[in-house]
Amino acid sequence: MLTHSRLSKISSVLNQGFFADNVLMVLGNKTQVRSVQKAILTEILQYIDTIESGKQQVSTLKLSDNAMESIDAYDRVLSIVVAMYQNDLEKGTVDMLTREIRKEVNDALQSKLIVPDKFHTTMRFFDHVSQSTLQESASKFGWERDPRPLPNGSL
Repeated sequence: MLTHSRLSKISSVLNQGFFADNVLMVLGNKTQVRSVQKAILTEILQYIDTIESGKQQVSTLKLSDNAMESIDAYDRVLSIVVAMYQNDLEKGTVDMLTREIRKEVNDALQSKLIVPDKFHTTMRFFDHVSQSTLQESASKFGWERDPRPLPNGSL
C-alpha cells in the first residue's frame, strides 16, 4: 500500500518528468515564440528560480514556505550535475548550469525565436531530468525502466 508521503513523492517525480518532456518537445523544433512556447520558457525560468531557492535554503538553513519543493529541485539538480559533468565537476557547476540555462531561455524570449541548436545546455539538462525521473518513478512502482528505442532499429 502506498502511503501519502510516497504518493506525494511519486507525484512530484512524475510532474518533473512530464515538465522535462514538454520542455524537450517545445525546444526541439525551430519556431517563433508564441503563447505555448512563452509559457514553457517562463516555466523553465521559474524552475531555475526554484533550484536557486533550494540552494539558498540549504546553505543558510533558513527555510521558506516552499522549502520541500525547492530543496527537492535542488537535490535533483545536484544528482543531474554529477551525471552531466562527471569528470569536470567543480564547486560552481550548479551556478554555471543555471546561469547558462537562464541565458539560453532569456535569449529566446528576447529574439522571439526558438532555435534548438541554441539550447544545448537546456536540452541536455532536461534530457537528464527526463531520464532520471523516468528511472525514479519506475523504481518507486517496482518496474524496470524500458530503454529508449534505438533510431532506425540500429544497435
